[in-house]
Amino acid sequence: MAMDSSPEHVSGNAESDSAADSGSDSDQQQSTADQEQQENTEEKESNDAKVDNAAKEKINAQASSSGKIFIGGVSWETTTDKLTNHFKKYGEIIDSVIMKDRSTGHPRGFGFVTYSDPSCIDRVMGDKHVIDGRTVEVKRSVPREEIGKGPKTKKIFVGGLLPSISEEEFKKYFARFGSVVEHQ
Repeated sequence: MAMDSSPEHVSGNAESDSAADSGSDSDQQQSTADQEQQENTEEKESNDAKVDNAAKEKINAQASSSGKIFIGGVSWETTTDKLTNHFKKYGEIIDSVIMKDRSTGHPRGFGFVTYSDPSCIDRVMGDKHVIDGRTVEVKRSVPREEIGKGPKTKKIFVGGLLPSISEEEFKKYFARFGSVVEHQ
């Protein structure tokens, strides 16, 4: 059986063995430095993720504050940009959205605008709003968690009625479902 005596496997020289060992130490030091750099990078990325999460939490906290309004009766042609442009005159907007059906992607006829300063809402509520030729309804947004709390309302909103429908026809139609106490 022949032994392999190529320089990669066997060295017959003490100096080259020592040089190989110091090269190995240098490689080990480089590997340790690379590992430390990798750990520092991972730590920085982890810190960046924490900062990003903190920023998202701050935005969510702002959105859930009283600076958010609901806009109903929005035309299907109205875009988020049009909504933002209409309401930005009242204050700094941190978020606005037109809600869309998940399956079709079509607008659902309402949206939300969130102001950085909740005091803007009082000015918004004091005005009449017409966007894309439609008068929209503006209300303070109520978080989902709070919807079940408080008094139950028995009122419903009915929109898109033809002007030719009389109050009597309107009342008669809804009387089929129960006693109509009030209608406007």
